[in-house]
Amino acid sequence: GHHVFISPDASVTDTALERSVILEDCEISDSDLEHVLVMRGCRIMGAVVRDSSLGEGCEVMEGAVVENSILGDGEKVSPGEVRNDGARL
Repeated sequence: GHHVFISPDASVTDTALERSVILEDCEISDSDLEHVLVMRGCRIMGAVVRDSSLGEGCEVMEGAVVENSILGDGEKVSPGEVRNDGARL
C-alpha cells in the first residue's frame, strides 16, 4: 500500500494497508486498514478499520467495522460490531 509504516516488531499478514501506521507488538491479520494509526500491542483480526486511531492494546475482532473512531487504550470491539464515532482525523 501507499504511505504505510509498519514497525519491525509488528506482525501483519493477509492485510490491505493504505496510509496507515502500525506500531510495535501489533498483530494484524485478514484485515483492511485505510488511514489508521495503530498504537502498540493492538490485535486486529478479520476486521475493517478506516479513518481511525486505536490506542495501546486495543482488540478489533472478526467481522467488526470501525470507521471515524478514536479508541482509547485497551478498548475491545466485539466480533461483528460496527463502530462509527463520527470523529474527524
